[in-house]
Amino acid sequence: MSEVFLFFVQKKQKKCLLFLHDSYYKKAQIRLALKGKTMTNEMSTLNSDSIIPELKASNVKSVFQKLSTHVHRLIGTPERFILGHLLEQEKRENSGIGNGVAIAHMRLPRLTHPMIIYSKLSQSVDFNANDGEPVDLLCLILSPDHEGSVHLQRLAKVTRFFRDISFCDKLRTATDKDEIRQILKEINYHKLAA
Repeated sequence: MSEVFLFFVQKKQKKCLLFLHDSYYKKAQIRLALKGKTMTNEMSTLNSDSIIPELKASNVKSVFQKLSTHVHRLIGTPERFILGHLLEQEKRENSGIGNGVAIAHMRLPRLTHPMIIYSKLSQSVDFNANDGEPVDLLCLILSPDHEGSVHLQRLAKVTRFFRDISFCDKLRTATDKDEIRQILKEINYHKLAA
């Protein structure tokens, strides 16, 4: 039986009402709310829930291990569960989309809101992309399990953003989280204005 937790958080004149299902996610949701962040829920813009500016890994498995640890810290889902799913999906369907970019994705049964995690790898890793280019930019899309078609729309939207070569080049030259956030703001502005 799942419990429902209700929290009222006030941060910088903003009021936020959080419905949290299962105590499993309680700490992560509160931590994000107190930092003034909310999980991605908007389809018209590209938002980031978490940015890893320099992920150190030498192969696909170690990349996914680091991401699994990061996601575990954010939302509490067991690392082995995330890692197993990512590796299994990588066997079925390659996450490398070309131009040095990989987009991994999964739906989680107890996740209440979607999340997008961006990472710039400290060294390129071979993801067996169709163009043969090693990956240095990685995006992980996490969606609630019930969001079947919405999850696919989110995946398509993020893929379109990462097919923009100038956008990717800007991300590659960014040195910290603030620069990456600024690049995301700029591309949102240009895409929405177009």
